[in-house]
Amino acid sequence: MLGMGEPIWLEWPLGTRVTIRRRLPEGGYADTVGVLEAASPDHVEVRHRSGDLRRIDASVIAIAHRIPGPAGRSARSWLGSSGPAPSGGERHKH
Repeated sequence: MLGMGEPIWLEWPLGTRVTIRRRLPEGGYADTVGVLEAASPDHVEVRHRSGDLRRIDASVIAIAHRIPGPAGRSARSWLGSSGPAPSGGERHKH
């Protein structure tokens, strides 16, 4: 268990499917859905379904959650067994 104030994502194993809501500089929020590739107290790296690796600084993270994988598919089946793990898309919220 983490100490008070520790980011929740430090408890999650790499390869976990996640959604990260971050604050946008112009206001509002954007969601990134993907597979957790790296986690530290100051940032996370999430692999998007497109294969892009997205680094998100902890200072802009509003909410972070683990989510179930896509129904009826294994985590690696989206891109093939040799490709990066799958994820969902990104949405902007205002």
